[in-house]
Amino acid sequence: MCAFRFASLLLLCLTLLANNTLACPASQDCSAPALFISRSNLELVKQRIQNKLEPYSSSANSLSSSANTLLRSSPKVFRMENISDIDFGWCSSAGGADDSLKDLTEKLLIDSDRARTLALAYLFTADNRYAEKAAEYLLEWAKNSTLLNMHSLNIEFSKASFDGMESGFCNKSWNMALDSMWQSYGLINFSDSYLILTRNDYPLSNADQTLLRNWLKNDLLPAVNTGFHAWTKWADAHPTSSAYTRYRSDNHLSWALAGLAAAAAALEDETLWQYVYRGGAYDDGSGSYVNPSNLESQLDRAIYQSGQVYDEQVRAAEHKGLFYAHFNLWALSLMAQIAETHRGENLWTQENKQGASIATAFDYYARYGSGSVSPPDTEETTDPTFFRFLYEMLVGNEWLSASRTSLYSSARNNGARSQNVQQSIGPVSLVTGDLSASQANPNPPSPPANVSAVEHKN
Repeated sequence: MCAFRFASLLLLCLTLLANNTLACPASQDCSAPALFISRSNLELVKQRIQNKLEPYSSSANSLSSSANTLLRSSPKVFRMENISDIDFGWCSSAGGADDSLKDLTEKLLIDSDRARTLALAYLFTADNRYAEKAAEYLLEWAKNSTLLNMHSLNIEFSKASFDGMESGFCNKSWNMALDSMWQSYGLINFSDSYLILTRNDYPLSNADQTLLRNWLKNDLLPAVNTGFHAWTKWADAHPTSSAYTRYRSDNHLSWALAGLAAAAAALEDETLWQYVYRGGAYDDGSGSYVNPSNLESQLDRAIYQSGQVYDEQVRAAEHKGLFYAHFNLWALSLMAQIAETHRGENLWTQENKQGASIATAFDYYARYGSGSVSPPDTEETTDPTFFRFLYEMLVGNEWLSASRTSLYSSARNNGARSQNVQQSIGPVSLVTGDLSASQANPNPPSPPANVSAVEHKN
């Protein structure tokens, strides 16, 4: 999928750069132009767009149309005078003043998606109008928004509680603490927007770039991390609880990690990278914490030997098992894609303690996505073909066997390939289009032949 994605394990073990930036093997082009797409991929997709090949041409037209509309839009940041007055919000009717976590996460998602859409349009067209508007969204949020950092409410993480929120379901501090991590969507999208602008010659002033870096690192990232801590620190304090497994396996953890991984890539922060992927210590301003639910640990707990994802069984009674299994796998895939694009690491086939991997999970669920096997729950509320966009990240990978290529292609192609994913990738086929040889592109860049998964640490 990217020309430098298959660096050998030896290269991955090179000495880390000094100044706390991400390590980059000497053979790689580490100036990835965006969060999920490599230089090689970008140039290839541009060729396909120019040649009017599908689904790339239609997706590019749709992206440009959306960006043109957004040129006439304005940011609508979430702003509260006193964040301690915030409500949960999911039990109240829509509208009114900014006063709930629901308001915050929805506005953050919408505006960050708009910024990322504009930034991607700039990436594919080099039209500065799109970059200027994307920067406007970023800077408005950095200057004027209010985020929810649980420390501002004096949270006790071992109880996931704080004063003033215990009068009914929608006023439980437990809900507020756990769901504050949905600010992660904004962290992914704004990190991608920032990275695109700063890696692709848009002339942000030094002052604006410093402002945005500081906001991502010192405001939005800690806000997401405190939601993550609500899960992990509660589990730290309750290892014998019947809910412990959930607090070490659930999709919420994966999504918080995905946001933190996006920030690590955009900010080129090696310490944060180790915190997310390997379980190192990180201080978000509230004190150093060693991450017990890093990606390696999450893979150990969330993917079973069969490939089934933890959330499927937990949510089966609600007839949402396939949805939540894919939802967790989606976030895990984003982290694998980031590692591949920015580090040359193949985490797709890295085996966990049960001998399973992200690829094993895709083997399991692709049967449903391709339609070759019916969902195990006849009352399942989600059509598994909806998640065909995930296979865009896989088809074309050199590590795929012929059988996997056939299975994943079938799942990817089971419906239109024009999906746009607001919470993370955007126009999927544009951002993760494969580099494999095909009629559309008979001479793609050739990645190195050696494919090595990163050694798993027990």
